[in-house]
Amino acid sequence: MKRKKLERFTLKYIEMKEPDRKFLDRFLRNYGRYDGVRFGIRLRKPDVVREFAKRHSLKVQPLFVAFWCEEDGRARRRLVRILHWMTQE
Repeated sequence: MKRKKLERFTLKYIEMKEPDRKFLDRFLRNYGRYDGVRFGIRLRKPDVVREFAKRHSLKVQPLFVAFWCEEDGRARRRLVRILHWMTQE
């Protein structure tokens, strides 16, 4: 991640409330867990995950896998809200 993007991410991260920060931490740990793992399927939706990946120079498919690891629909909606907030300027 480039320096300017990292600074922007860090500032947004610091502004977050503690429960949202922990939730984002778990999501990013899942991303790290699945980065480099090849799956025989291509996952899609929601678009905010793709936008987050593009903005922060991350791989899209491991992010989608990390997103779909959340079994509860409420947790995924919360994650969409957090990612949307992180991608706003």
